[in-house]
Amino acid sequence: MGKIIGLSGYARSGKDEFFKITSRLFPEMKVLRLGFADGLKSYLNDFLIKETGFSAFTTDEEEKKIIRPYLVSIANYYRFKTGGKFWIDNWKKERKKMSNDYDLLFVTDVRFVNELVFLKNEKKSLNISISLLENEKQTQPANISEANDTSATKSLCDLSFTWDKSEDED
Repeated sequence: MGKIIGLSGYARSGKDEFFKITSRLFPEMKVLRLGFADGLKSYLNDFLIKETGFSAFTTDEEEKKIIRPYLVSIANYYRFKTGGKFWIDNWKKERKKMSNDYDLLFVTDVRFVNELVFLKNEKKSLNISISLLENEKQTQPANISEANDTSATKSLCDLSFTWDKSEDED
């Protein structure tokens, strides 16, 4: 079992992109990803396809804008119902199904303080806050709760940086 890297930041700030780049930079390492919201996306995928025509796993920005309110509403319901533990408990169940044979395990959607604290309590955890600068514009929160939650997690992260995506070639 290797190091866990928790990534926090606004929607579309490049957390998954950071994971993909890291995977490519260290091909000799076994690098995996398991998000807190992966279970939610799997749970809602068929419903979202039926109601909106879009998969919960879409990477298209316009499609994400349409489905995000559904995901946030259901996520908030389950967080309230379980005192904020639903996504952590779900993540732990999914992690048990995975091989412990990894060098880095990325959690690309650390959104709440209790999730960050949970990861900090895991052995060998590093938590990073990511901001994205694209064409000289800072990524903005998708909604007010994201602004508040991300601000709270950022203050507790071990490392914080801003990257300029407008300089990326691909």
